[in-house]
Amino acid sequence: MKRLIIIASAGLVLSVSAQESRGLSKPGKIFFPVKRDTTEVQKAAEPVQASHMEQPSIPPDVPVKQDEATQPPPDPEFVNVDLNIPRLDAPNPDAIAVIIGNRDYTNPDVPDVEYASADAKTMRQYAVSMLGFSNENIIFIENAKKSDFELIFGNREVHQGKLYNWIKSGRSDVFVYYSGHGAPDLSSGKAYFMPVDSDPNYIRIGGYPLDVFYANLAKIPARSMTVVLDACFSGGSQSGMIIRQASPMFIEVEMPLLGGPGALLASSSGDQISSWYPKTGHSLFTYYFLLGLRGEADTDRDKRITLSEMSAFLGERVPYSARRLYGREQIPVVQGDPGKVLVAY
Repeated sequence: MKRLIIIASAGLVLSVSAQESRGLSKPGKIFFPVKRDTTEVQKAAEPVQASHMEQPSIPPDVPVKQDEATQPPPDPEFVNVDLNIPRLDAPNPDAIAVIIGNRDYTNPDVPDVEYASADAKTMRQYAVSMLGFSNENIIFIENAKKSDFELIFGNREVHQGKLYNWIKSGRSDVFVYYSGHGAPDLSSGKAYFMPVDSDPNYIRIGGYPLDVFYANLAKIPARSMTVVLDACFSGGSQSGMIIRQASPMFIEVEMPLLGGPGALLASSSGDQISSWYPKTGHSLFTYYFLLGLRGEADTDRDKRITLSEMSAFLGERVPYSARRLYGREQIPVVQGDPGKVLVAY
């Protein structure tokens, strides 16, 4: 059975059925809760249309709730995640990765994403050193245009993009990472990636639709898939509003069935903003995700990082650091099989 992991970022709020909102799941679909304030969970508890397919869908988002009594202290000395990256002897010659960092936007009204390029470059190093990807099997792009998105992932009419053609059916593990802006279409509430040459006020024309991204990934016959999205889709950003004269939106995104049990890690939810962590040279979420991969998330010290462990690690570190640094909420979201191993040492 094909397995799919999605690790996403800010502004995604997935609809959940009444059954799922009670922590139940359909046969073959694994759901586990990540802590969150109940007021936020109520916002996400809207029904989603069922599919005729028998494949399990990606479970609903369940943002984290901080236990005030167990809040971790701030990092006394941060770890430089760009140095001394563990190198594991676990080559994966058929694995294919797509890594995109969109930092520099051509529209003068759109703020740059300060650490997107650094995030992407370091993620490429981790993909090679820790996840076993070969450099020649990594599609790496800085400042991707809309044409780049369509070339790699296809479009609504043609789903066979470069990623589809690079994989070996049933043998390739796929890893997709994106750091950059996302934006909503204010009329429809749909979410879009923001290519560097796009105008957020005309995002339906110049953006790359998130639903097309998910739908086309679902058609790729990979052995497994991991998707990491470090982006806001609310219309806000660390540097200010992307859409002029607008307030951050609470975006509700319907997820298609993706063909297998899956998982999602998101840096924030609703109208929250994905924060930066300047002293680390990375975004807050990506920094802690990389730190977790290095072993900090391995709470039972069995030399394996499971999705459950990463969920607990991010759920402690990200919300606390966002409040301490900026006085605002940034609540990670986790979905999927809690026992899924993200990396083994």
